[in-house]
Order: sequence, then C-alpha cells, then structure tokens
Amino acid sequence: MKENKKRIHSTSLNTKKLHFEVDSHLLLELGERLVAKPSVALAELVKNSFDADATLVTIRFLDVRSKGGTIQVEDNGEGMNFLDLQEKWMRIGTDDKERNPISSKYKRTCTGRKGIGRFACRLVSEQLILESVSKKNDKKEKIRAYFLWGTLRPGRKVEDFEVEVNQEAVSESTPTGTRLVLEGTRKSWTIKDIERFQKEILGLVNPFPWGSKEIKLRDSLTHDPGFEIQVKAPEYPKLERPLSDDILSASWGRLEGKLSEEGVPTFNLTITPTGEKYEFRLSKKYTELGAASFIIYMFIYGKLEEKIPEITLGDLRRLGREYGGVKVFLDGFRVFRYGEPGDDWLKLEFDRSRSYGSTPPEILGEAEGLKRPMLSLPGNNQLFGAVFVSRTQNPKISPTVTRDRLLENTAFEQLTQFVRLGIDWITIKYAAYKAKEKKKALRPKKDVLSTINTLEKLIGEHSVELGSDTTTTLQSYINMAKEEIITQREETISQISMLRVLASTGTMIHVFDHEISLAARRLGEMASDFQKFLSVIPLDNQNPYRILLANLRAWEMNVKNQAKMIGLMLGKDARAQRRTLSIHNAVEKIFAPFKRFMDENHIESINEVPVLSRTPLMYEAELQAIFVNLLTNAIKAQSSEREMKICVKVEDTEDAVSIFFLDSGVGLPREQWEEVFEPFMSYSVPNLDFGVGTGLGLTIVRDIIESYRGKVRFIDPPKGWSTCIKIDLPKVKR
Repeated sequence: MKENKKRIHSTSLNTKKLHFEVDSHLLLELGERLVAKPSVALAELVKNSFDADATLVTIRFLDVRSKGGTIQVEDNGEGMNFLDLQEKWMRIGTDDKERNPISSKYKRTCTGRKGIGRFACRLVSEQLILESVSKKNDKKEKIRAYFLWGTLRPGRKVEDFEVEVNQEAVSESTPTGTRLVLEGTRKSWTIKDIERFQKEILGLVNPFPWGSKEIKLRDSLTHDPGFEIQVKAPEYPKLERPLSDDILSASWGRLEGKLSEEGVPTFNLTITPTGEKYEFRLSKKYTELGAASFIIYMFIYGKLEEKIPEITLGDLRRLGREYGGVKVFLDGFRVFRYGEPGDDWLKLEFDRSRSYGSTPPEILGEAEGLKRPMLSLPGNNQLFGAVFVSRTQNPKISPTVTRDRLLENTAFEQLTQFVRLGIDWITIKYAAYKAKEKKKALRPKKDVLSTINTLEKLIGEHSVELGSDTTTTLQSYINMAKEEIITQREETISQISMLRVLASTGTMIHVFDHEISLAARRLGEMASDFQKFLSVIPLDNQNPYRILLANLRAWEMNVKNQAKMIGLMLGKDARAQRRTLSIHNAVEKIFAPFKRFMDENHIESINEVPVLSRTPLMYEAELQAIFVNLLTNAIKAQSSEREMKICVKVEDTEDAVSIFFLDSGVGLPREQWEEVFEPFMSYSVPNLDFGVGTGLGLTIVRDIIESYRGKVRFIDPPKGWSTCIKIDLPKVKR
C-alpha cells in the first residue's frame, strides 16, 4: 500500500495538461462529405443571406466555360461587421443561431446551424473573398476577408489558418449586404450545368421554379417582403427559364392540407375544370408533429394539353419528369432529397406498381359507391407540390448532418402519413369525378326487349286491321327476336364472367411463377440429399433407389422447364424490345415444358424448323404466346386411337416467313375453321391435364399475328396429318 502511494505521488509531480486540437483535415472532410454537391454548397451560402434578412440574392457565373472562372453570391441583407466575422463566421460550430434563432429585422427562423457549409465552398473554387457592409450604432462599416483554401491542408492546425481582413468606414449611402466571390472555379460549367443548377437553386425557395412570379412561402409573416433568388450567366445569354406559370392554372385540381398546432388535419380541394370545392376534416391527431401545411397540384396530362395547345405533350412529360413530385421545405428552404426524380418518399410509385387498391380506413366513407378508386392513384410526375414545416412549429423535425434529408423519427413518419392521406383523398375525389364524367358521356341505353314488347302490344291492338295471317307472321318473328336477344344476353354474361376470372388469373400466375421456381429448387435439394443416401445403401439394393432418383431428377428438370416458360412470357426482357427471333429455338423452348407429358402419353414432337429461320421484329413473349396456345390445342386434340404427333415447319421467302403447325389429332370440320377464331368459341375436348378451354386461345393468336399485319388460318393438311394451321408474317424492311 505504501509503495502505491509513493508511485501516485511521484506521478503527480510530472502531471501535465493537454488540450484538444483540430486538424485542418477534419474541416475538409466535414465540408466536403457533409455537402453532397456544388449546388448544395452554394445553397448554404444562400441560406446565410436569408438569415441576414436579405430579400434578393443574385448568383453570377463569370468566365466559367473553363476552369478558373468566378462565381459571385451577392445579397442585400444586413451584412456583417468585423466582430460578426470574428465571433460567428470564423468560429466553427458556434451556437449563435441556437441562442438567436430568429432574425432581427423580418423575424425569420434562421436556417444555418453548424457553420460547416462555408468550408464546402472549397469544392467549388480555389479561394473565397468575402465583402460585407453593415450598419451598427448608426455607422456603416465594410470588411473584406480573403480565404485561400490552398493553405488549409491536412497536417496543419485549424488555428494556424490565417485569414487577412481589411476593415474601413463607408458613407451612409453605401447599401448593406454581403458579396461572396468564389475565384478559381475547380470545374468548367456548361449551359446544361448552369440550367441544372438554376433549377436546383431556384427550387431552394420555390416549389414551382419555372415561373417568373415568386411564390411566397411565409404568408403568415405579412411584414416579410419575401426572398428571391436570381441566376445570371453573361456567357450564356439564352439561359432557359422553362415554361410558364400558366401550367398551374391548368391542373386538374389544387389540394391544400393544414395541420393545427394540436395535430388535427384539414384538407381542401378545388377542382379546376368545374370550380367545385370540397373540404374534409379528420378527428385523428398527429400528436408528435405540430402545425404544418402543404399545397399540391394534380395534373392529368391529356386534359392539360387541350388547355395549353402551344405546349407539346413532350414538354409536359419533361415537366413531370424534371419538376414533378412533392418537395419538403424546412423553414422556407428546400430539403433537396424529397421530390427529386426517382425519389418515392410517399410510396406512390410503389403502390401503383402493385396496383394497390385498398382505401385507407380514415377516408373509407368518402369512397362509398366507387369501385376500387385507389387504382387512380397519381404518380410522382403528376403531382407538383410542397410541404412546409419549421423548427419552431415542428421541433421534432430535424435535418440530418448531410442536410439533404430529415431524420426519420416518429414526427417525420406522421408528416408522411399526413401528406399521403391528403393524396389518397384527392385520388378518391378524382375517381368520383371520372365516374361522373363517364356517366355524362354515356347515352342512356334503351332496353331492346322493352321496345319489342311495346311493338308486340301495338300489333295486338291493331290485329283486326292487319289481319290474322299478318298478325301471326309478325308475332312469330317477334318471338324469334326475343329468344335470340335472351340467348345473346346469357352468352354475354358468361363471357364477362370468364373475363373476370381471367383478369384475376393474371395476378395468380405471378404467384405461381414464384412457387414453381421454389418447387424446382426444393426438388433439386431433395435429389442431392437422395444421392448422398445411396452411399449408405448396400450395392445389391441400390437399383430401385437409383430408378427413384432418376425419376426425381426428371421431375426436377420438368418443373424447371415449366418455370422457364412462365418466366419467359412474364419476364421484362421478353416485353422490352422487338427483335428478330430464332423460330427453331422458340419451338424448342415451348416443347421443353411439355416433353415429359408428351413422352408419357406417346406424343411425338417434331421440330423441322431450319436453324437459320427467323421472325420479323416482334416481342418474344408474343411469339411464345402463339406457340403455347397452338401446342396446347394440338395436345388436347390427340387421340390414342391413332398415331399421335405434332410438328412445326417453316417456309422462308424474301418477303415473308410462313409457319405451319401440324397435328395428327381428331381434326376440325371445315365449317368451323373460321368460327373457332371468335372469342369464347371452343370445340376442344375437355382434358384431365389441360382442363376445359376458355375459347380465347386462337383469338389471342389471331390478334397478335394481325398486329404484325400477318395472317393465320386453317388450311388443308398434308397427307398423314389431320390439322394444319398456317401463319404468314411479312418481313417489314426498316
């Protein structure tokens, strides 16, 4: 114990104090990594102008066609004096804006926080010159500071980074404000670069930056004259300002959402074509959020084109791609991530892609009488809008350190729910509007049976004048017409029922595709396990198990072939682009999934298509749809009482390719050759493996082939065959 005390005492005699020091490398890392791109770096400077109560910021690009140019950011704000520069600008991570969150003149909520953004200017230029004029104690002062970023190098302490500052008194007439000169730009700026920057920087304070009129985001602060950004580039005098403010007036509807301080939402909708106004209030509360609001314009491009004929549909599509989406503004400034092309923070594209049709329970009453209204959910490119939140009203809403998104906490989740609920409500209103317009467009249908009954009554009333023979003849024709109408109605009801079933089957096919692929994988795993078990079975007893293993492998291959066929017809590549396709390979692909069935039932498949024969330009999924319908019909037509075989041949000429599909089945009477191409007309015999035909197979085949200006028909089969279908596809020269 005494030894320990001596050691402590001895150590205390050599005690020294250390202090944390900041290497310049840290600031460079923070400045460059926390700011994603040059536009965000300049945006941080613009935010400083806003905090300084400026009403106008002008950004000038000078001699920037090549590296070494200049960018100026100039405002008419309150400016800085030497003390401000020393205590605020030069002090990293100061809490000044936390202690003074409201600006002095217009009482704006200050946007800057950590003071790191200025170091991101190093991304843009070699050096920065700061000039500022301010008024303090009835005197005006001008300062000029020089920041040479080249001297801020890793390995040097931050406090060793010297900034030369000039200070002078100026006359009373000198306007206040700050000018930042970024000299020696590190990259060249093309007109496309500046147009892209203009879009981003104007969108910093304006959700609809294409127009000339400024949108004031702080309408409650009536004494604030607003904040405007201008971009000028003398080298590019034709800098584009795309489209006009008329676009907004041509939207289908304007949706406004407001959240009270208690978190109670109210939605208001104005339908542009009719001027109708709707309001919807909810008792539900978003307790973590506080007061917030949004404004969203919804567009239906076809209608918009009619109202603004001088704008092409291409212009409208481009507008939707570039400016569409719902942006988020925090304290009047854009949080860049939200509403960017490709961003789906409200899950609109996600729900549209899966045809999400469920109506949120909060607005279920609004959807009464409508059939699946949520299928009208708009995409991001149909919405132009902005959500407004602030740190004072929404203290739990906060940006991340990268400044390009918000912390995804409970408050942000409730903000998302609030905005999305408003969009869901306008979707229901649009679905109701569409239903009403459709009802107007439809002429009242007359009941034919009612008309015939009226005619029958008139004949009875005038039977004496008409005579008994004429009356009897007319009555017989009326009865025949009645029977035909009733028959046709029953057939129509049956066809509609079948179409409904088929529409539902489409979704199930995707599920089946996933399950069959999983089954193939499991069969493979089982076969592999079975192979391992063989090694522990005595050799004399292995033969029956090897037969079982062979059957298992055969089933695995068959299931894989089935999955390939489904994947081929549903896959994106098969529908993405028209190509010239190998007919021989297409026939092989369609025979493969049915090979096991045909082998077990002794049906011979014959592919006599030359290897070099190709189709004209067409989608692979459509070629496979043709072959699968013809093959399943041919299989169902086979009879064990005769030789069973199916064959595909091709005749190729310079102008066309002819495909012949032959089978040795029961055949089809000549009088039915044309009839079977009609929808729901089927004479195929029910099959235990393939079921009862829908009567749509040959209709689909005909529709696909005619879409390529081709022909399909039954022809007299060659000797030895009972059925032959000929397909002619013209070779379109491009």
